[in-house]
Amino acid sequence: MASLEGISWDYSSFQVSRTILSSVGGFSQPSNRKIDSLQSLLASVQQINLDTFEGSSFTYGPNPVGEGVSYKVWRCYHRRKNAVYAVKQIKLPSVKSDLQGFQRQIGCILRDVEVMHGHAKHPNILHLMGYGWDHQAGGALPFLVTDFAPGGTLRNFLKSHKISPEEKLILCQDVARGLHALHVSGIAHGDLKLDNVLAAAISDSSDSDNATEVPDVEGRRFGVVARLSDFGHSLRILYNEEAPEYLQRYGGTLVYNAPEVQQSRHSNSPTLNFRKCDMWSLGLLCWEVFRDGNPYFRCDLIHQRIDSARGTSGATSTNSDHTMSSTDLDDLVQTSSQFAELASAETKEILGTRLDTKQVSNLAEVFSR
Repeated sequence: MASLEGISWDYSSFQVSRTILSSVGGFSQPSNRKIDSLQSLLASVQQINLDTFEGSSFTYGPNPVGEGVSYKVWRCYHRRKNAVYAVKQIKLPSVKSDLQGFQRQIGCILRDVEVMHGHAKHPNILHLMGYGWDHQAGGALPFLVTDFAPGGTLRNFLKSHKISPEEKLILCQDVARGLHALHVSGIAHGDLKLDNVLAAAISDSSDSDNATEVPDVEGRRFGVVARLSDFGHSLRILYNEEAPEYLQRYGGTLVYNAPEVQQSRHSNSPTLNFRKCDMWSLGLLCWEVFRDGNPYFRCDLIHQRIDSARGTSGATSTNSDHTMSSTDLDDLVQTSSQFAELASAETKEILGTRLDTKQVSNLAEVFSR
């Protein structure tokens, strides 16, 4: 049973809450199909009674601080509240030219909204403040407002700061607590990796009560707490008595997906344990935390195992954007049974005597799911 100290991953005694699964359509395919305009998107979001923000009340930073498939993210100062937020401008394809793509993006955005709203007080999940419309660009541009994470993604934070092994372990526990909260509420993250975790400042929390919920405050030299974000690929965790409304597929990022996810792509009726898929990604994330944010698949030991299996030397390659060729990816999946051993060996070497035997043992259990 995978574990970190103080966190139980045995769900047999938990009563799963369905309260976060609202009716806005993020987890309901039939509802998604009804949303074919920005007006219907607004009507859907209004159902969960979020605060509204005027786009003109923000002073935007000079450049975006991040951009993905669904959002362009800005650091913004709210003049009336005298506070800094992240404004996530929603990116949507044209309804007329790509209705299917529009609805697919809407589904991702609504899942993101539902998960953040349903875990509004959790210290390890990104806080959703509200939404609004920016009318300054000659049209209506919808946006979400969340708390701002000055440390950026956890990957960038690890690369730009010298973090002690003790604080790295605290950050791993932050991620595990956030993931645990999702799982107990019947949700799988679906794309867990360092790039989808933010390094937020405890002191900058918009709700001062949340700061008291963050454990090990005295051990956080940089005053940072890790918060899960990017829930667009999240999935319902279904049970035997529940017939899925539509076939859910675990999306994720190929190099961070569990091997069974890749194998299921060749099956017409894949059956996956979404929790275990998330746990695999958690193990890889913890490994990368102790590698200072560097991708696990650049580990020399992995390259040696792949090259040995191929009967080659130094042939495995990766690109700067954390991607691999399809051939290398297939070989990586074939090597995945050895990841727990390799992660434990490298982490023990990195840590030396800084963590005690029990802490290292807890990490090894996470690596092995």
